[in-house]
Amino acid sequence: MNNLHGWTTADPTSVAIWEHLPSGIRCRLILEDADGQRVTPDAWTPVEEYLPDDAGHSLAHMLLTAGTGEVDVEFAGEGDVAACRICDVHGDNLSAHWEIDTGQEGWQVQMKEQDVTLAPEGAVLPADVTAFLHAQHAVKERTALHGEGLLADPLAALDATLAANTFLLPPANEPVTLSRHLLESTGAWRLPNWQTFLTALGIAYADPLLAVANCRTALRHLAVGSLLGAEATAAGVNGDISNPPVAAYCIWKIYQLTLEHSLLADAYPQLLRWHDWWLNARDGHHDHFLNWASDAEAGMPGHPLYANVPRDPSVGLLRLDDVGLCSLWALDAFSLMRMALALDDLDRATHLEEEIRTIADHVNAALWNPARGSYECRDWDGHFVTSQSATILLAIAGGIPSRTRLERLVGEHLPYEFNTQFLLPTVGSGDAAFSEQLPWRGRVSSLLNFLICEGLRHFGEDVWAERIVLSGLDLLARSWREHRQVFASYHAVSGLGDDIAQDPLAPAGLLFGALGVGMLADVEPWDGLRLGNLCGAEMAVHGLPLHGRHYDVSSTPQGLTVQRDGKAWLETDRPVILRNLLQTDHEITLQAKVAGGGQFRLRVHDLPPKQHVAIRVNGKAAIVIVDAHGIAERIVDLPSAGGQGGSGLARAA
Repeated sequence: MNNLHGWTTADPTSVAIWEHLPSGIRCRLILEDADGQRVTPDAWTPVEEYLPDDAGHSLAHMLLTAGTGEVDVEFAGEGDVAACRICDVHGDNLSAHWEIDTGQEGWQVQMKEQDVTLAPEGAVLPADVTAFLHAQHAVKERTALHGEGLLADPLAALDATLAANTFLLPPANEPVTLSRHLLESTGAWRLPNWQTFLTALGIAYADPLLAVANCRTALRHLAVGSLLGAEATAAGVNGDISNPPVAAYCIWKIYQLTLEHSLLADAYPQLLRWHDWWLNARDGHHDHFLNWASDAEAGMPGHPLYANVPRDPSVGLLRLDDVGLCSLWALDAFSLMRMALALDDLDRATHLEEEIRTIADHVNAALWNPARGSYECRDWDGHFVTSQSATILLAIAGGIPSRTRLERLVGEHLPYEFNTQFLLPTVGSGDAAFSEQLPWRGRVSSLLNFLICEGLRHFGEDVWAERIVLSGLDLLARSWREHRQVFASYHAVSGLGDDIAQDPLAPAGLLFGALGVGMLADVEPWDGLRLGNLCGAEMAVHGLPLHGRHYDVSSTPQGLTVQRDGKAWLETDRPVILRNLLQTDHEITLQAKVAGGGQFRLRVHDLPPKQHVAIRVNGKAAIVIVDAHGIAERIVDLPSAGGQGGSGLARAA
């Protein structure tokens, strides 16, 4: 999908079509009942699926059911060449065969029993379909993003969810990753604002260029005047309401992961207009506190904090100064400030920095409840609205709290009302809505988990971030392993996803897996390249694209191992987090953190042999000699870091 070239299930009308891009030739699976009448699959389950890589290698293996029958099929592509196989058909009343439903001029097509092979004229058709399928499996095992240990099932789920939900949006055939389940069940596609941008950020860990394409498609379809609407469909965009302002953060971080500068330049003007729109259209009292128009605009329909608040008819807004919206607007300002600096718009960068300070000062002055050690929304009569909404934790993502307030917010709430069997519930266990376990009413949400974990990492609250990530990986791994399902929300007590009606292969669900990748390797908006974790979880990621390079990173209780572009790069002898890594031939600088402090051994590979190199850790440099194999080693001794160790951008108390 990166270059719109290769074979994929990108046709939005059916997942049972193996389509070549850009030619459009399609190999369609046809199901028929005992009377020879065509039947439409009732459901489909991806066993595994990968989009085309830069060389055009792609793969799909899925089960399709119709009535009591089931069909097992495999598709594979290598450049312009493809093979499709009907592996098995279960059920006496069901049969299956292939049909080529686009003009075949210039193409070779060979059908043999349950197999079909396709190639352009002049190319070689696969002589052995079994060998061809196995070869594509082998390529994907070597090159595609995949995991081991605690990341094995989550990353298989991420790859399949991404591939199965990515198609070309008519009429312009724009690549986009949306809910295919919703498309099939309603006959219409829906592009939701904040879900699409956050999902695109999750996609960036597997397919950076597709993440960029998703952002471009979303910006084109959601823009209406100054704002980005809440949702776009084939009929147009809903411009009456917007959605949580996370697009700038997602695009800024996607830029950091991909270095796709044109995305910044193209998105920046629209995102600036949208940022200003919030203050002009959603500040009901003109006091620099932002208000949602509805729970739907908050992107959390039915959330008890927003669904029960009266709407002021004079301005059409909820009578609630919202911590979550103010915090996300601060995050939006931060992201746009970084974009402005990258684009040399220095005056606007200065203005955005002032806006960040202003909104943070307002929130800290009026929305902090010292009695509860928590941020709380206020109604327009000036009273705190006591709630156990996890949206108060978005203050962390927005960089709002001082270190003292952060410690109270984390220490007095995460271990208590939010410390459920699975983390993190959208409302705390003491909230009246918690027992309902509906979306935004107690369940674990991939969207909120992602934003809250980003904030916790920003402030160096890595232990809690890791606990939340590991809980999400457990949820995703179980639903994928047992039923090949991926959900955007899970029951906070039982861990089930299928206990309510929801998309069984939700694009936003891949964020649980993306958080797991980020627990090993990430590019943070505040601290640059970050590697490792404190808990030493048994996990590994392979083929991770960052900054145009590929990383293989593994952690164990014995330490961290990093390869870069297939070569050994870093090793430690105990679990560690390394932040803001920078390297030249003569110096390596980084910030390091280990649980409880103490010593660890750092080895750096692939350096010029027999040279002096400075290894600077937490500001302290040591000069070491690189050995004949290009390896330098330093023993690092760290004090106990407590809850800190991130960017240190917490505001003064």
